[in-house]
Amino acid sequence: MNDEQRRGFERGIAAFNRGEYFEAHEIWESVWLAAEGPLREFLQGLIQVSVALHHLSRGNLRGARSLIERAEAHLAGVPSPFHGIHGRGLLLLADRCVRLGEEMIGARKSAGKHCLTKQEWFALPLPRLEIEPRRDQTASDDAPL
Repeated sequence: MNDEQRRGFERGIAAFNRGEYFEAHEIWESVWLAAEGPLREFLQGLIQVSVALHHLSRGNLRGARSLIERAEAHLAGVPSPFHGIHGRGLLLLADRCVRLGEEMIGARKSAGKHCLTKQEWFALPLPRLEIEPRRDQTASDDAPL
């Protein structure tokens, strides 16, 4: 990943962590367009998780579920962590959110309510992304402080 891609990647993480899932998708997509190989697969998975959460926030359960399944196919072949992000862990957390959202909305569909309330949305265990430092970048016990 070059410096420009890294900046875009980190801006996408910041948007994702603010709950701006559609914006994160847009930012990562600009990085994805120039990416190749495993980085491209990884970004595609992140984009799909982000859009799945966006769909969930709007009550589109079918879209959320479909994108989680597609993200799984992209993230399955990428090492975890990859560029400091645990893609498989993210996928598990996002899948859990979608399942909980499905249960909450499913319980209220008979009343004609197809979206989560703000209170329900913020009660979900929404995933956050943190870049884990590579082992060769961490300080050793012998290094001076």
